[in-house]
Amino acid sequence: MSNERLGRENLRNYVVRNCR
Repeated sequence: MSNERLGRENLRNYVVRNCR
């Protein structure tokens, strides 16, 4: 299981949602 990949993708999505 890659928690780092999931965390990074989740963080990018969170930033995009907050920025928009």
